[in-house]
Amino acid sequence: MPMHLACNALRRGRDTLALAGGAAGGGGRGGLCGTPGGGGRAVPGTWDGRGDAGIFAEFTVEVNPDDVTEAYALALRRLGVNRVSMGVQSFSDRSLRWMARRHSPEGAVEAFRVLRSAGFDNISLDLIFGYDPVAWGSGSSSDEELMQLWSDDLDAVLRLRPEHISAYQMGIEEGSVLGEMAVAGRYLEPSDELCVAQYSLLQQRLAAAGYLQYEVSNFSLPGRRALHNSGYWDRSPYIGLGPGAHSFDGDRRRCWNVPDLDRYIAAFGGGSAYRDCAVSSVVSEETLTDEDVLTETIMLGLRTVDGLPLDVLVAMCRPSSSAVPDSRSGSAQPLSSTVPGSRPGSVQPSSSTVPGSRSGSVQPSSSTMPDSRSGAAENSCQSLLSQLPHPLRTSIDRLLATGSLILRDGRLSISSSRLFISDSIIRELL
Repeated sequence: MPMHLACNALRRGRDTLALAGGAAGGGGRGGLCGTPGGGGRAVPGTWDGRGDAGIFAEFTVEVNPDDVTEAYALALRRLGVNRVSMGVQSFSDRSLRWMARRHSPEGAVEAFRVLRSAGFDNISLDLIFGYDPVAWGSGSSSDEELMQLWSDDLDAVLRLRPEHISAYQMGIEEGSVLGEMAVAGRYLEPSDELCVAQYSLLQQRLAAAGYLQYEVSNFSLPGRRALHNSGYWDRSPYIGLGPGAHSFDGDRRRCWNVPDLDRYIAAFGGGSAYRDCAVSSVVSEETLTDEDVLTETIMLGLRTVDGLPLDVLVAMCRPSSSAVPDSRSGSAQPLSSTVPGSRPGSVQPSSSTVPGSRSGSVQPSSSTMPDSRSGAAENSCQSLLSQLPHPLRTSIDRLLATGSLILRDGRLSISSSRLFISDSIIRELL
């Protein structure tokens, strides 16, 4: 990747490391840890001698349940991994067979137990909803059956009580086996109404169990948000290593590596087919326009429950603004400035927040009387809204009036009950 992107990502990015793409390390149990016996060496900078993540606040590895053995889990701990994300998808035999997954419900539960026994106290489990695991060409299941199937999955995941749960609606990709079945009329997608009901049940059950929703598809116990993934939503810089991986400088530059493994290896002096060629690992890069940055910031920010600070949105819409929008702090930060004693891009603990306030909120002056604070904040928000371009302000006003958007503590966000249709609301806004 270009050196300027790497330097900026290292300087301003989050203190996290994530290894993803199928099995850990891309090669099953031997990919990251060497042999299944766990003889691998620690990733540089990740091991502090106690099995903790070293310089990284979070070091995540994605695994499949059938990857997990006791030796493998202990090897991950020795490597410095302190968070595991496991793709369970379902706890139903019927669903797992329909998805052609290799593991069983019992295997997923056992894999979770093994990870716990190895010392992992930060585990995320992935689930999928919005599908019908019916035999190909044999009709479709009733809505009652599918709701019960989803309810059973939620029962199962809550019995395990992982620190983090991600739930995604199944999509149909053009050209996939499922896509071809749908085109041929041999598979019927569940109705939008059923998917909304399943998503609503997800929100209700997880909230009752103490989980906090912080993004459209993500829920965590208090203090257990995924730090690495959160960086994508607030446009933190990141470095992508490996074939096809993307990198971003946190501002306007994005690039991606060649997807071909041989060409990628050759870029670092290895390989055979391209040994005599001058090959770059970067296949392409792009520079975002002002409009691209605005669209991306709105789109990503409104996927989160925290939403988008209104003052950031106003700063981005000002002509020839020299400020770099920073939705993490709730204000537009000058390019060269940092908060004394803090690392740019870091997540500050809640204890450092002013009591009774939220990041990005408009604080009344010390001379404001307590009973006038609400009115002062409201006036400040209205003042900020008036500074937005007319088309955007009109769209925001319309969505606020319908309850699709809410404005609270100086932040715009999508109401919890409408997060399921967040994509439609964002499209309407843009």
